Amino acid sequence: TPPGWVADTEAGKTEGAPLVFYPAGGTWRGDNANLYVRVLFKAGGSFETVLRQEAEGFSESVAEYSETGSSRERLNSGLSVVTRTITYKSLTKTDSPFSIVGDNKVFEALGFVDASREVVLLAVLTSPSEKDHAAATDALGALIRSLKVETK
Repeated sequence: TPPGWVADTEAGKTEGAPLVFYPAGGTWRGDNANLYVRVLFKAGGSFETVLRQEAEGFSESVAEYSETGSSRERLNSGLSVVTRTITYKSLTKTDSPFSIVGDNKVFEALGFVDASREVVLLAVLTSPSEKDHAAATDALGALIRSLKVETK
């Protein structure tokens, strides 16, 4: 758990996030930064394929998508990590052919960890403001660097 954050295995269950984090004193999906971890299966593809598919799929499901930064590194464990910083506005589907674009911009950092031949771990930092995002970026890095992956 990043310093100053709370790990919660219950709050994100309904959203398919088995492990979520939020700042001490905050709440999951509250008006503060949040972190969560998802597992992405490669399904016979490569790490690069997963990166491309996630970017394409996500950018098509939101409004005003922009990638504002990207980096590649190798952890001390030898695992490859790609981090992307993105902004977007949420879309709400309606019964008509139109969608409603949300008012607020969302700031996210995505950390893709090439964990094994079968799995990519995705750590997501989502923030309601640029200020919250900047303050929480170190927590995402700490979470990614703390990952321990055991292979059979």
